[in-house]
Amino acid sequence: MPPAVRRPPHRPSTFRRPTGRPRWAFVVFRTLVVRPSGRLASAVRHDRSSAEPAVDCRTPVALWTFRWTGLHTAAAPAEPPEEEAMYVPDTVSPAEWNAAHEELLAKEKELTRVQDRLAAERRRQPAVRMSEEYVFTGGSGEFSLADLFEGRRQLIVYHFMLPPGAEHQCEGCSMFVDNLGEPEHLNARDTTLAVVSRAPYPEIAAVRERMGWTVPWYSSFGSGFNEDMGVTVDGGENFGLSVFIRDEDAVYRTYFTQGRGVEKLGTSWSLLDLTPLGRQELWEDSPEGVPQSAPYAWWRLRDEYGT
Repeated sequence: MPPAVRRPPHRPSTFRRPTGRPRWAFVVFRTLVVRPSGRLASAVRHDRSSAEPAVDCRTPVALWTFRWTGLHTAAAPAEPPEEEAMYVPDTVSPAEWNAAHEELLAKEKELTRVQDRLAAERRRQPAVRMSEEYVFTGGSGEFSLADLFEGRRQLIVYHFMLPPGAEHQCEGCSMFVDNLGEPEHLNARDTTLAVVSRAPYPEIAAVRERMGWTVPWYSSFGSGFNEDMGVTVDGGENFGLSVFIRDEDAVYRTYFTQGRGVEKLGTSWSLLDLTPLGRQELWEDSPEGVPQSAPYAWWRLRDEYGT
């Protein structure tokens, strides 16, 4: 029989059991680290499942060997993941940088020419006449679709995802409106920009005030405008952008885009390129009858148009 082990005098331990760890894991950890000759030695010495003691409690802690099962220690905490290195482009000499830049610039110029040809084709796209009498609500009353032009020939409408009673404001639609420029430059090219949503106008006005937006924003609540434009499908909302042209009281829809087609839009030039009249500059390939003037000549400071 092994000699009796003399217990050391009890000292209050300052070790606190970690939150969420099972007590049995704490006992083992505490016994091995704080009291190696205490509770564990006593427990093993009275183990009746073995003919001889499984542990010599006089042996140093690092050399203890267990021959019985059912005792487990808590897993060591995982090592924190290493931070990934921040991406930095390859570093080259100024001459190599210029060569790479010129190669990329040539591709960008070709893309610009392709986009110009696409805009010319877009200006020749057929149109569909809007025969439905839609009623829109704004800050000063009710309006027809023709009224939204504000007397100009072209109208660009952004379909903002805001259904009736919405508790969430679409971040993507809000980012698009945040990126819109001042309307005077579009207005100078006979074009009006407006936003339309299906929510009642008081709900629109609350969002408009919160965001500090001044762009005209109308409610199509109670009409089938959103459904007919393809941005409300089976009660679900989508965003998009439509282009219209007016001939006296007749209104025609000429273009529509959504998804990533909207992401690249926001500047006056990108929006005018979607319209049947385009930028109305002499270098453009436009249908006969489209008014045109010299490029840059029509540009003004936004508070100088009409003076």
